[in-house]
Amino acid sequence: LTKLAHSYTLSGDFEEFDKAINKAEVFFATGTNTDKIAFLYLKANRLRQLCEHDKTIELVNQILDFECNETSGLNLQTRSKIVLGLTFYQLGNYEETRKAYNQVLLLAKAENNEALSLEVKIMLSFLDVWEGKSENSLSEDIIITIEKMPIKTQPLMLLNLIFYWILGEKFELNTGISILEKIKCLNQKLCWAFLNPLINDIEARILRFSKEYDKAIVCHENALKCLIKESFEYLQANLNFALTLVKMNKNEEAKEILEKNIERANQVKAKGILREMQVILEQINPQNSTYKINNTSWIPLVN
Repeated sequence: LTKLAHSYTLSGDFEEFDKAINKAEVFFATGTNTDKIAFLYLKANRLRQLCEHDKTIELVNQILDFECNETSGLNLQTRSKIVLGLTFYQLGNYEETRKAYNQVLLLAKAENNEALSLEVKIMLSFLDVWEGKSENSLSEDIIITIEKMPIKTQPLMLLNLIFYWILGEKFELNTGISILEKIKCLNQKLCWAFLNPLINDIEARILRFSKEYDKAIVCHENALKCLIKESFEYLQANLNFALTLVKMNKNEEAKEILEKNIERANQVKAKGILREMQVILEQINPQNSTYKINNTSWIPLVN
């Protein structure tokens, strides 16, 4: 049942995932520690996506408490620290995010896990640029390294790499388009439907960068159609949509989208994305805005 639930995450069928994981929970007590870790890992990541941050942290701590000698269980314990880092990122606690990522990096190096090490290095580099702590430090040569990794690890690394370059404002349009095509080709082979909204979202950013705004709008709408409204990714996709509308001088439409989502961001304590939304609202209407921001190091992801 846990394997079935995992297959549903890849196909993006989260309704069926919830059914499978609920059925699996009945057998939790009788499973091995590896079985329990796998179950809790899937459940924790699902709760993380739904912005159930406290519950996610609680489950990750449970995962890390298990004694396990099997490779698959140990790998999931390591990856649960990435889930923990992502959870803190959503909460806007970047110090704890960095701590979790660095722990994974140490474990990956100790285990000679090149793919995981590279994955986390990209995430840490993104965090550096996000916090304004360093310049863009990853070169385009990293694409060659990623292409040598197992095929299943490549799409998310390439997506994160594009996000990183866009944020670092050293984005080459042709390179971005080329990487996007690689991701689409990989996804055709893997048939991972969960990647589709992420691909649409990054394509919208690239189209915005090239000022093809009408095409970008189509990609935004396609991404939002595939995302669960309670998810963190849905908040991010709406923020991205609003940025495109601002570029098109459609400030009222952007404001409407942001104000619809800002309550949800506040409710789930997604402080990072809440701050971003507030800053954009302040930029749209600096005179009359009720969203005043103090002491923020936010870097606008405009391009």
